[in-house]
Amino acid sequence: MVRQRHPRLPFADASFGLAKLLASDTIRAILYHGVYPMSVITDVKQYYRKNGIAPGRFRCEHFDDCKRGCSNFVKAREPFIGGEYERCGNKSMPRLLFLSLDPGTLEGAWSVQEQRTKQGKCKCDHEELPKNCHWYQTHELAWALLDQFNHELSIEDACMYFAHTNSAKCCMNKGHRRMADQRMFRNCRAYIPGEIEALKPDILVTQGNNAKRTVESIPNITRRRDGGMLTLGDRKILWIDSYHPRYGEFWNQKRDCWPRWRTIVGKFWDGQL
Repeated sequence: MVRQRHPRLPFADASFGLAKLLASDTIRAILYHGVYPMSVITDVKQYYRKNGIAPGRFRCEHFDDCKRGCSNFVKAREPFIGGEYERCGNKSMPRLLFLSLDPGTLEGAWSVQEQRTKQGKCKCDHEELPKNCHWYQTHELAWALLDQFNHELSIEDACMYFAHTNSAKCCMNKGHRRMADQRMFRNCRAYIPGEIEALKPDILVTQGNNAKRTVESIPNITRRRDGGMLTLGDRKILWIDSYHPRYGEFWNQKRDCWPRWRTIVGKFWDGQL
């Protein structure tokens, strides 16, 4: 049997400190599980490749069905993963994941395969976004939920601390950013639980009915008002069910529910839920 080689560890560095070494996540993972832990981004990329939905290695079994009747179909893109997302999930701040609808439109640079794998490295200039658009409101909700854990967090930096993915991976590029056909959401539904597990969130916010239906299909859910609790693997996740910003009810929900959601997130992270 061929032994797996783990990456070289800093045992030889005297300045590293034995206590610091033994306390590290890397050493704990090797001692308890016998494996070297992978990053969230690596886990997600491997999951996409394994299931045939990676932009560069796309071989989804539903491709012909989803593309049917669509002349400007664009294959899947990877999720947005903020630069600080992976460092969250400790005692200071929870990992926040948004699950939205389909990409809507993938024009210009985003229609290029390489660009559809780099979104997690991009920092959004929120000032250029219309205040009523989905992406701006996603930033604002992330800020509203997370700034209680970091009082220096600004809306400009919010995108660094959350991840965002779509419940339909490919894009039909319909005019006026109209929603993709329902068959795309049905075909992608089986991919979402594994992707969520790979992204390892503490808080999951769904945006729109198709995202909500996807989460409702996952076993081990305890429903609560505006969402619930779900378990994926050994991870307990707080689920918040939001309207998508393109729908009028979103604005009433923002006014009435966001302060309560902020409180719920705080209690969840303090172990009170």
